[in-house]
Amino acid sequence: MPDNTTTELTPVATVVVEVIQDETGATSVAPSQTFGELDIESLTFAEILMGIEDKLGAKLDLEESFDLDSRASVADLISAVQTKYQP
Repeated sequence: MPDNTTTELTPVATVVVEVIQDETGATSVAPSQTFGELDIESLTFAEILMGIEDKLGAKLDLEESFDLDSRASVADLISAVQTKYQP
């Protein structure tokens, strides 16, 4: 089955998906998936945020403003990063 996780994603969304895949070991991540489905907890989330900041070369300060919750989706994180990231 082909990996369609980055098909038609914005550059920022592609970075977010790639970092989540790297940090969780998931072979594919869809924007509709929740953190609960991906088993992302606070430590992994912190590592994901650091990875996103490293790849984008920007400090995003999402640790306090993003509501880490098992129902939060990858799309929610993408939206939050796009709001904060100004290339």
